[in-house]
Amino acid sequence: MRALIAAALALVLFGSLPVDAEEVRLGVVGSIEYDSNLFNAPESELEIDDTAIRVGPLLALRRSQGSFTYQIRYAPRWEYFIDQSADDVWDHNAFLNAQWQISPRTTLRASNRFLITRSLNRSSFISDPTQPDVGPTPDIEVARQRITRNLAAFSAEHQFTERLEGILDLRHDLFITDRDDRFDSQTAGVTARSLYVLRPTDRIGGGAGFTWQRFEDTTLQPGSETLFYRLFASWVHQFDPTFTFTVNAGPTFIDQSTRGGAPTSAIVPAYPSRATTAGGVRTIDSASCPTNDDDVPYVADTCGLLGAELSGADAAFVRGTSTQVFQGSDAGDPDIRTTIFATADLTKMWRQWRASLRYQRSDSTASGVGQATILDFVSAFLIWTPDDRWESRFDLGWTNRQSATNQTGNSVGLGPPEAIAFPPPSTTLAAGSPAVSLVRVQSDDIIDVQTWTTGLRVARRFGRWSQGWVQFRYLRQDFDGETSQRDFDDYRVAFGVRWLMDWKRPW
Repeated sequence: MRALIAAALALVLFGSLPVDAEEVRLGVVGSIEYDSNLFNAPESELEIDDTAIRVGPLLALRRSQGSFTYQIRYAPRWEYFIDQSADDVWDHNAFLNAQWQISPRTTLRASNRFLITRSLNRSSFISDPTQPDVGPTPDIEVARQRITRNLAAFSAEHQFTERLEGILDLRHDLFITDRDDRFDSQTAGVTARSLYVLRPTDRIGGGAGFTWQRFEDTTLQPGSETLFYRLFASWVHQFDPTFTFTVNAGPTFIDQSTRGGAPTSAIVPAYPSRATTAGGVRTIDSASCPTNDDDVPYVADTCGLLGAELSGADAAFVRGTSTQVFQGSDAGDPDIRTTIFATADLTKMWRQWRASLRYQRSDSTASGVGQATILDFVSAFLIWTPDDRWESRFDLGWTNRQSATNQTGNSVGLGPPEAIAFPPPSTTLAAGSPAVSLVRVQSDDIIDVQTWTTGLRVARRFGRWSQGWVQFRYLRQDFDGETSQRDFDDYRVAFGVRWLMDWKRPW
């Protein structure tokens, strides 16, 4: 990170010097946003709202002439909360895009995005500046945490003949979190494909792809590795120069395995409980919990609760008491699955309008969910640009993430309810189901998350380079997995401005 900041400062220091074909820019971006559910609290818990002020510099360098072109951007962002609901922090976003035209027939492209953020779905600034119409895929939202992401891609395109084109794509995604109970992961993939011009309005082709995903261990869960093997056919049809339909589809073979040995023990709450909206707790009733293959009840969001709410010192005792549990059962191995991956994209352009409807079914990228998942993603947007000053964008999105195979996870096995021995001077009579073992849970439904998003953004340019905007976004997420259920919604309203200084011309 220090090297990245030093490089950004160098852009500023030397930006005013004459550089052949290079363009240097310095700017400032600021916004103020109201957030109705800052910590993504589920509906059963207390939602906390707050207003965030975000501001930071924008440093950029671009070369747009010659056979080798590139652009580099670095945008650190200070985040300050008016009600002090969360810590004030710096987010970071760095972007690199390069293209090398080796010959009239061969082109190489590379890109890299590096992010440090506390909430992926609140980082609208992570959008690819080279593809302003393409928004980021909604991720699974969790409590605020420091997330580091790096997304790298490389492609090579070669025109074998006037009609035949070959393309090779490589990618690598990295996800790192600062929480010990969350998964770090990485994904690497390669795809080779070709397109043949059948007629002026149609191109056909196909290809093959391979993806490798790895999730690291946590203190409670074992890691895993998953391999995806894919074959597909492609078709691109152009109804007219402004109206295009693209589709590719084919079978995918998925092979997932647990990496390394499962944890043999873990430190867990002695009496698992749930928080109440009043700030207290209620203990879990093991008699109402699901059971694994060995008929051991285990902690899940579908469990019922015992007795009345505990508060004060009693609640603090339940929350603060822990115990060590050991592996008590072993579930079977995950299975192997075959499915269909596909992408369909319909785009239309008018003089003042642009519209797109897209469906994608694929393996998900690196994330903190802990298991390989299949992602179904539907998105639509409509953009209106009545003149060179105004732009309005309306978008809708839906994603469904489900476990890629029959997978195994750990949970806390529970014993029958028993009386809790509170320390003196408490006289409270309460019952709780004690944690007695660490058990394996196998299911093809460990992960099952649906996310809905919608947004409206109106922007206006002021002068040659400055821009102001207002934006509304709504997010709804339902997590309904085998061991976890968590539903929440969130409304966000933001106002922002970007001021950009340029020594040559705007871009």
